[in-house]
Amino acid sequence: MVQTNYSIFQEKGFEGGLATCQNPTSLQGTYSELVNGSITDYLSFGRVIVLNAIDPSKVKLPSAAGQNPQGVTVAVNAYEKDVNGQAGYPPERPVTRLIKGAIFVVPEVAVTGGDPVYFRHTLNAVPGAYEARGRVRNNADGDKADLWTKATFLESAAAGELVALQID
Repeated sequence: MVQTNYSIFQEKGFEGGLATCQNPTSLQGTYSELVNGSITDYLSFGRVIVLNAIDPSKVKLPSAAGQNPQGVTVAVNAYEKDVNGQAGYPPERPVTRLIKGAIFVVPEVAVTGGDPVYFRHTLNAVPGAYEARGRVRNNADGDKADLWTKATFLESAAAGELVALQID
């Protein structure tokens, strides 16, 4: 089918997309996280990840307080979507993570440029609309998110909207 019309507006970006190309630094790791004894879920783009304690060459979503963030997952077009239509990194596959630079993420709550960045490791009993492990916010939500001292929000955004996050 031929596209006959085009929007005059370009999208701001997408979750896990680089916000600028000014000297980004990224590393590779392998996604490995056991859920009920097996690895089943894809690792979404634009999520804070930590090292797997059992095998430090692998990465996973944060799951407890006190874990050291190892970057944000970068969106790539290398893999097909999972059976639920979710784009991301399949289990036991290489993961590109941004460790320095600016990247688009989706905050759980409204944020303002310059706010501190906290990353979620524990879900609430009744999760909020945008709540997910590895997502970011500007407060600790009790004790369910940890401060990431090397990151800051570059702009303001409402909950669930794209916002640029700077990692230094």
